[in-house]
Amino acid sequence: MHTIISSVYGEDIEIPVLFALLLGLRQSEIQALKWSNYRNCRIYVKGAIVPNENNKLIEKSTNKSFTSTRELAVPDYLIKRLDSIEHKGDYIVNNLTPNMILDRFFKLQEKYGMRRFTMHSLRHANASLMLQLGISDKYAMERLGHSTPYMLKTIYQHTFDEEHRRVADKVNKAINDLL
Repeated sequence: MHTIISSVYGEDIEIPVLFALLLGLRQSEIQALKWSNYRNCRIYVKGAIVPNENNKLIEKSTNKSFTSTRELAVPDYLIKRLDSIEHKGDYIVNNLTPNMILDRFFKLQEKYGMRRFTMHSLRHANASLMLQLGISDKYAMERLGHSTPYMLKTIYQHTFDEEHRRVADKVNKAINDLL
């Protein structure tokens, strides 16, 4: 997580990457965020910008699902980064299409020797972090805008190698203590 955050620091794609990584937002939700959606250290997620049948980006007043409309507390780091940028227009992410963001993200990954992954992968990282922290499924679903636990558990949450080692050590210690 730290490598991603430091690699995008000060880049024009920093804010969209932080929204995906730190809040688990979808790219369509990030594109639709307006400055008016950000107040009192909270972000109000409602609406989406998605491609239509002609691949032209259009704004929708609704999210992907009813549960996707949500209010999230913004982490201190993201507050500082948002408060440090100039407001240019209504939208927080101005003049950057999803394809532009992804292309620039791939270039930064290459520059910093990271394996290639998408913006959507950052949403998975957020879900996996919540799993590692022991956040209940109900809260994780609400935070990500999921209506059922199926997507969260089978698609979004992944395990970490470091956590595997901690679990193995804990189980082995318990076994050793028993014997």
